[in-house]
Amino acid sequence: MSDFTADALTVTTATATVAKVSDSQWTTALTAQDGVSVGTLSVEMLAGEVTDLAGNVNTASNTRSITFDLEPPTVAVSTAVRTLTLTLALSLATPKSQPLFLNPAQPNPRRG
Repeated sequence: MSDFTADALTVTTATATVAKVSDSQWTTALTAQDGVSVGTLSVEMLAGEVTDLAGNVNTASNTRSITFDLEPPTVAVSTAVRTLTLTLALSLATPKSQPLFLNPAQPNPRRG
């Protein structure tokens, strides 16, 4: 098989490096281009770039893509408006036979 190099690949948003593992096996690493921290890496092999031992040339490969995001997360802290609770002390004088309801959901018998 002919030697496989990064020139045989069409790569977007990245740089490809190729390492030979054996006479018939190579690995490819894609590294995002400098200054690009969010995007899509894609790679494909063009037709006719490599040949096997019988002299057959390759057909074009499918395109493989992966979306990446190297941006660190951002955190925003905000404070909620504080609620001020005001407690009032009331002294009410009512006849014992006439209760006074302070809950607005309950009718006050004095208001009819």
